Amino acid sequence: MATIEISAAQRAIMAQAEPSLGSVYGKPEISAAVRAIRASMSPDVGFHARKETLDFEAMFSTLCGTNHAVALNGAGGAIDLVIRALNIQEGDEIVSCPIGFPGTHLAVIGSGARLVFSEPDPKTINLDPKDLARRLTPRTKVRRQFKQTNLLLPVESNPFRFDSP
Repeated sequence: MATIEISAAQRAIMAQAEPSLGSVYGKPEISAAVRAIRASMSPDVGFHARKETLDFEAMFSTLCGTNHAVALNGAGGAIDLVIRALNIQEGDEIVSCPIGFPGTHLAVIGSGARLVFSEPDPKTINLDPKDLARRLTPRTKVRRQFKQTNLLLPVESNPFRFDSP
């Protein structure tokens, strides 16, 4: 298994949570993608690059300091799995901003939870903390925080954190 090499420039971009334009892909990432595409052309492999996926999951979990990582083909399915892993029950509430990825809202609705919209802050387009506080109830199980733009969220507002109020 290969190791993930991250340049200083890539680390700087990753520290922003996302690049404003472009990506952190270099020649090694492009070569890996080309290898996976070529391998998927084989009838023995098809669309599932198993070795590359397992290698990526192992390297990514090491990078993140976790025991496991799961690669998925898109954000919609990933959000759906996160909500299901949180054992959300019918009638539980999940607070989200109406501006954003529709897959988030579809996953909430599909889980049987009640989707509660909180207004965005006009300066950041992220959840307005004052409006969010008014929306929280004892039935609130998750507040879905996010970073809509490259405007930074306060540290306590981690965009990848799903937790109870």
